[in-house]
Amino acid sequence: MWVYTLDRRWGKLQRTYEPFIESNIMKIRSCNPPACKDSAGNCSIPGADQLPVKCVGTWVEDKYFFLEQYLNASCEARRKFADKDNAVFIDLLAGPGRCIVKNEQREIDSGGMRAMKRDKAPFIV
Repeated sequence: MWVYTLDRRWGKLQRTYEPFIESNIMKIRSCNPPACKDSAGNCSIPGADQLPVKCVGTWVEDKYFFLEQYLNASCEARRKFADKDNAVFIDLLAGPGRCIVKNEQREIDSGGMRAMKRDKAPFIV
């Protein structure tokens, strides 16, 4: 299904495709941060794939928009230095692969998953 997200800062509408999987629809979820967090800081209720998720606010859509812009802008710069063994890696993408948008009870890819799913990702996985 197509998911539309409004970038409030620039007023642009982003369109992304997320496959519709019946099991990804969360019929009942009562997440009450911070009480729902486990010792690792993840939500104690697993995601649709039964893996850990992080509870996030609606602001995360803006954060991931800028993360994707950064990845696009820095792709060529990182590629220039990779063969000289002086490329820099900063792990901005640590954490679970999926997030739950708290107020909407919607499951989305985290920053790390978005980076890995890029067509032109110069990452070693």
